[in-house]
Amino acid sequence: MGKFLLMLSGTLIICACRQQQPASSPTSIGLRKISISDQQTVERLRQSGVKILVQQPDYLVVYGDSAAAAQLRALATDTQPATEQDLTQRLVRIHFTDKARLQTIVDLGVDLWDVQGDSVTARVYDLYLEQLKQNGFTYRILKMDAGAPEDK
Repeated sequence: MGKFLLMLSGTLIICACRQQQPASSPTSIGLRKISISDQQTVERLRQSGVKILVQQPDYLVVYGDSAAAAQLRALATDTQPATEQDLTQRLVRIHFTDKARLQTIVDLGVDLWDVQGDSVTARVYDLYLEQLKQNGFTYRILKMDAGAPEDK
């Protein structure tokens, strides 16, 4: 009888703990791939607060909060979850003037590969290119798809 009560109370405690755990975040739309056909849709999405992580000629990969999710449903009809292959990064050379500016690049979340003198080679999403530009950095795109094989 004692074992039964112990098991019953253990089961009740586990059930109570599971009910108190928060559900997955309802405020995020996750990464979504959107087929695009015109630049006006891109601008409307950008103005709605949706963050454009990757912008390719025929699609975008976006994310945002729940308010942006409502805008996304209103503006984009063809959306699907983004896959790893959709997450194209650019290989870029970013110029900086001092260590503080280099730290700013790091703080933005840029994936640094190599630092030489006053420039850094990095892999970045289009969103970070916009942020670099807003922060006054100059950069040169070395390769449009950093993950593509080298030309021989």
